[in-house]
Amino acid sequence: MAIFNTTPLAVTLGETTFAIQDYIDQIFPSLLPLLYVLAMFGCLKKGMSSTAILLITIAVALLGVWTGLLA
Repeated sequence: MAIFNTTPLAVTLGETTFAIQDYIDQIFPSLLPLLYVLAMFGCLKKGMSSTAILLITIAVALLGVWTGLLA
């Protein structure tokens, strides 16, 4: 089962709009989930509790949806 995160971020140059997610997916598909998993693993290695990481993950998800950064 694959998990796909997307971000609706776009950059507008002149009259042309570039969707950032399209370019990220062309270079490395599913890069955002991989980076987040590596960040969580790094936090575990530094001694952070798994409960704190879970709460931070929930907070990041809620803030991402609320601000529109995570679709």
